Amino acid sequence: MEQYMAATDARLRELSLADQNRAFSHTPPPQPNSSPDVTTFLKTLRINVPRFDDTGVEDWIYKINKLFTLHQ
Repeated sequence: MEQYMAATDARLRELSLADQNRAFSHTPPPQPNSSPDVTTFLKTLRINVPRFDDTGVEDWIYKINKLFTLHQ
């Protein structure tokens, strides 16, 4: 039983190190190139941001986060 536990512990350490190495070596995906026309359009796009009226805090935060996510 002790040998099994020692082998299991060693394997868990190996997997943990492999996971850490993979996290450090991860490169983000390349960003797509936008054409100048699309970039100009996005810069002039007017966004209607909902005003916060002290009600529905979670819904308002969700909508604002969604807007920022869409326009990154």
